[in-house]
Amino acid sequence: MDNRIRKNIEKMIISLTKLIEATTANFQIETEINQLRLDEWKSCGEDNDIQCSCEDDASWPDDFEEDWG
Repeated sequence: MDNRIRKNIEKMIISLTKLIEATTANFQIETEINQLRLDEWKSCGEDNDIQCSCEDDASWPDDFEEDWG
């Protein structure tokens, strides 16, 4: 009985170690992806690709109201 418990504990420790390694790898990949997205977003702002029409009248609230009213 004691030997069986020891083997189960060893398997659990191995499984937890693999889980931690996989989670760490996943976080590293997500960090790289987020960095690429941030770099792309920054470059869009520098290239003036993003245009804002703040001077235009915002007609979307009226359009929305008409559609749902």
